[in-house]
Amino acid sequence: QYYYMNLTSERAREIRKLRKNYNWAIMPKHWDHIRNTNELSLLVGIINGDGHLQIGNGKGLVSFYSKNVYEIEYFRKMFYRLFNKKSIVYKNYKNSGRHRIYYSGKPLAMFLENVGVIKGNKTNIGYLIPNWIMEGDTTFKSNYLKGLYSTEGTICYSRSRWQI
Repeated sequence: QYYYMNLTSERAREIRKLRKNYNWAIMPKHWDHIRNTNELSLLVGIINGDGHLQIGNGKGLVSFYSKNVYEIEYFRKMFYRLFNKKSIVYKNYKNSGRHRIYYSGKPLAMFLENVGVIKGNKTNIGYLIPNWIMEGDTTFKSNYLKGLYSTEGTICYSRSRWQI
């Protein structure tokens, strides 16, 4: 069973159309063991925070950017553990001080969209936490939030109180 986020009806139709036109039989079987796991919920949070998912023209691309080379290395190792895919880290990408890592492949991109990674420009569209994470146990939820906050959020202590 494949889980979808709560989507607008237009977006849901778009995803159903993609699924109809996509041969799910070519999805690598060795990815079944990571579906609905704590590490996958962390990865979805990380990519939804500072990553990018692009699908189109018969291609798929997953990328992640960070100024922190340790975050990039953590992401690279996690991706290898989950998908057995290697990548190169591009340091100081376009002299921006940021590091970039990316993976290409439509089956990978479709799998990640299917488990709740947001496709396209996330700043221009609203999105919800994927159902499998919301309905899962508390470790799924905490790992998703850990990934999201480690890339996009801040927590600070100011004037005798915590601010998120």
